[in-house]
Amino acid sequence: MDIARPIQPPTWTALALGHARRHPWSALGLVAALATVGILLGHGVVGITGVQSGAVRLALLGGVAGFAATTLGALPALTFRSLPQRIEDSLLGLAAGMMLAASAFSLLLPGLEAGSEILGSKPLGA
Repeated sequence: MDIARPIQPPTWTALALGHARRHPWSALGLVAALATVGILLGHGVVGITGVQSGAVRLALLGGVAGFAATTLGALPALTFRSLPQRIEDSLLGLAAGMMLAASAFSLLLPGLEAGSEILGSKPLGA
């Protein structure tokens, strides 16, 4: 009597290698992207441990603060299984409005400076 063995699913590495063989350009792009990330991480480590590391440390601290705030803001979304359509639409509209306001206000001062340089007068540039 032959005992049937359960079929083992392929391993992750076998799947990845098979996919890379079927799509060599995508695999090459992924390798190039990973190499770029590695180089940038190396430069970041050198920047943090280097002589002029004060500004880099402050920039890193600011990035971590933004990451933490985004993570804390996204945590309530993990507890909701479903929202009523009306509330979801309201929240998406609020988020879209905030992004539009942020982009408009971030472009306002550079636009005023460029206008005053072009026209030679701050009132005319506004």
